[in-house]
Amino acid sequence: MLSDLGGGGEALAARLRALDLFQLLDERAAVGATERWLSRLSWLLGRGDDGRRYALRAVATLEPLGDGHELAMAYSNMAQLSMLAGSITETVRLGRAARWRGARRIGDREVEIHALNNIGSALTSGDDVSEDVTTSSRVSISRWRRTRTSTSAART
Repeated sequence: MLSDLGGGGEALAARLRALDLFQLLDERAAVGATERWLSRLSWLLGRGDDGRRYALRAVATLEPLGDGHELAMAYSNMAQLSMLAGSITETVRLGRAARWRGARRIGDREVEIHALNNIGSALTSGDDVSEDVTTSSRVSISRWRRTRTSTSAART
């Protein structure tokens, strides 16, 4: 956990200061993105309730702004928290929402991979290995191959 590494409290405090500033400036997208990061940091610091609260706030803040990277990542973050809590059904529901809001509507591969990894992790912890696990593996391997190929080409 981040709390074991030190500095987690400083990171959380910095994000809270940023949140205050973004709220003062009425920068809704930045508020939502910061709430998502506060969710992640809170969970890493062992503050699961705060993590879930910030995750819900991030989605509520970003929903009115429409589909985009930040909203899709907020859904994927909620899927990740559900996966870590062992809630397979909720992970799949939220992961699919992230894929729909990000990958399918705006072509955001980062969101798709993040969401599919959450879904795949949740499903492999149970008995139901479905199409989502297969898709998760296929997308991750494909991206790895492209990265490896472009890295090899850059070396020559």
